[in-house]
Amino acid sequence: MNKIEKTNKLIEKSGSTYNDNTALRVAVNLIPGVGGALDVLISSRGPDINFQRNLKLVESFEKEIKKVKEENINKDYLESEECYDLVLKIFENSSKTRLDSKRDNFAKLFSQLITKKITIDKSEIYLYILND
Repeated sequence: MNKIEKTNKLIEKSGSTYNDNTALRVAVNLIPGVGGALDVLISSRGPDINFQRNLKLVESFEKEIKKVKEENINKDYLESEECYDLVLKIFENSSKTRLDSKRDNFAKLFSQLITKKITIDKSEIYLYILND
């Protein structure tokens, strides 16, 4: 299994939490007039939308990283807990927006961080700003 297939499987798993939460699905279905439609949207289309958004993010990452010389990448940071936290936040934020321009900015932020163009603290602030 190559890296893209592994990434796709992880992205698919991230969309399954609503479907596995019976109590939440019952609560949504009980919303008068729209509950059933919302449940179908979240359970059926939601995972696909989430998958497509995160796939676009991976494509943005690839586009940005291609611009970086390998020797400029901070490999220690890539293996750090801070990097894991930031990447997790970026994927969460990506799945919550329909705007490709935000995904492109998330990828630029990540690229700048792994090349030490910005600090970890600034990246958290920028991520917060991008999310609004």
